[in-house]
Amino acid sequence: RTGDVYDVLMALVVPFRREMWLRQSGFIATPADFPGRDFMRRIIDFDPRPYIEQLDIPVLWLYGAADKSVEASRSIEILREVMVQGEYDFTIRLYPNADHGLRVPVEDDAILPYRLGATGYWDAIAAWLDEKGFSK
Repeated sequence: RTGDVYDVLMALVVPFRREMWLRQSGFIATPADFPGRDFMRRIIDFDPRPYIEQLDIPVLWLYGAADKSVEASRSIEILREVMVQGEYDFTIRLYPNADHGLRVPVEDDAILPYRLGATGYWDAIAAWLDEKGFSK
């Protein structure tokens, strides 16, 4: 994360660079001077609480439990911590097999490996819009 032990990390990774398990892990070995490293640090260190606490509108939070970009359980935990502190009109939905785009794998489809919208996703959005009076 800091770049301080980049050479040590690379010494561990390079022998396995052609292994399928490493390629499928999502690990990306960027050079120590990679220009996007500062951007990545800002993302990793970002605390959404101050921004969430300023919301005074109804919000529907949709998460996929199989998301590899955002840890859904941690995000939901943060939302619940914020909700305890004040009056927030937040609705949270977690879709067990869904990824970051709320897509779910489709095993029997050779063309697309996933379908858009986890089971109940579209219905949950429509019901929430109805409940909040936004669908009129």
